[in-house]
Amino acid sequence: MARKTFSVKLNTRFEGGVKPFWTEKEYLYQDLIVNGFVIQRELPGYSKTDIPLARVDIYYDSPNGIGQKRINGVEIKVYKEATKFLTRSELHEFNLKWTKAKYEGKYDHEDPLSRKDISDNSIPAWHSDPVGWKEKNKNTNYFDTPLQDIILKNNIDPKDLAADGGLSSLYNYIQGKRELPKNKAEEYAKLLGLAPQTLMFDTKMIPCWGNVNLHKQTADIHSNRYTPGEVRYNEEIYTVPCPAELYRYDIKAIQIDFDKTAYHGMIAYYYETNGADPRINNKICMVRTYQPLEDDKGNRFGTEHGYYKYFLGIYQIYGTKKRILNLDPTSDVKVIADDVDVDLIAPIVSLVRPAYMDIDAGLKAPSLDNVNKLKDLIAIDELNKKEQQKNSKFTEKLNQFISEKFYETEKEKKELRKQLDKHIVEMEKLKKQNDKIQAEVSRYFNEYTKEQEDMAWFKTQKVGAKAEKLDELFNFKYKDEKKRA
Repeated sequence: MARKTFSVKLNTRFEGGVKPFWTEKEYLYQDLIVNGFVIQRELPGYSKTDIPLARVDIYYDSPNGIGQKRINGVEIKVYKEATKFLTRSELHEFNLKWTKAKYEGKYDHEDPLSRKDISDNSIPAWHSDPVGWKEKNKNTNYFDTPLQDIILKNNIDPKDLAADGGLSSLYNYIQGKRELPKNKAEEYAKLLGLAPQTLMFDTKMIPCWGNVNLHKQTADIHSNRYTPGEVRYNEEIYTVPCPAELYRYDIKAIQIDFDKTAYHGMIAYYYETNGADPRINNKICMVRTYQPLEDDKGNRFGTEHGYYKYFLGIYQIYGTKKRILNLDPTSDVKVIADDVDVDLIAPIVSLVRPAYMDIDAGLKAPSLDNVNKLKDLIAIDELNKKEQQKNSKFTEKLNQFISEKFYETEKEKKELRKQLDKHIVEMEKLKKQNDKIQAEVSRYFNEYTKEQEDMAWFKTQKVGAKAEKLDELFNFKYKDEKKRA
């Protein structure tokens, strides 16, 4: 029978596997997962009371089964009661629906005690069965998902793995009610230190039909000998894990089994084929050769009488011949088979050590402290990325600013050079004019000097002529005085 509580202007009703709760401790004790909200509010201006009425149904999933908390009454009190224990992301989703419901006007005044179900398309399908969901038995709805297997085997608390508001979705992924999307698988894989596909897909197991030793000769229980690099059949076929991204119905596997090599325990995967691709020269391959039977003298019995040999190595074509090289450089045997008659060649698509795909060996159960440290480190890494991006933008702007300033400086230098060249040209013109003036001055000076010299000479000539006349006169008088004497 449904349980209800009543207070002034507020009715609260609990349905299904949800027990009444009023405190956060009671709420957390039930380990409730919010599956959705349905909100009805009176239209603004059309309320029958002074304060508008509203109804909120919160749908939960819990270990005791699915259920609801129905809240009906005065709008303000309904909002406060409904949002008491919601996480940040749940509150964000609630507020979006609360705002939208304000203008839908779907509030039912004829159901004040919230007896009717008001589920809509936003609520998961398992809440839509009015009979079966009350009788739900979690033991009969158990799904063995890869994520659940990892969490159970390693004693991980889902609350440590889920971010705020993500616990409800995580439980749905664990129980197989929802398919784990790629982005969530990557988020959880970061915390667990696993490949995302291991959380999304179960590990595929395929038969391993043969073993190979790259260093020494081996033999089977029938005393058949196998040279280094030659694949021998397993007496008992066993299965090995196959990476999810490689799995196909036609994938095959052989294993390397010498503990003194770096390849010990590795599995070589290849796809079944019936031919030889010419583009696989110098690549690691599984090579099948045909060996015809011969008599004691070396004569072959024909192509229809023979057997196959399988080799793991590097297929190489040299000239007209074909050979198989050892892929392990530490082996003394460098050439596994020389001048072989190749029947088919299958390239090796991956070499993987099974321990890396083993969930038990590849995962250490993270403690709460380790998970929190990982979350903190991831948060710090995100902040560092944002800071690096910010610094990159700042550096880009700084470089741009420096480039612009440098460009402006270069422009100023060019302008100064241009002005300087202009002044140099003007000075050259002035110099030429000055030289011209100096030449004119020199010419005038020379002409003037010559005139002065000419005038001085002319005067000298005149004075000289007068002197000569005076001498003649003096001599004449002197002669006359002699004569007189």
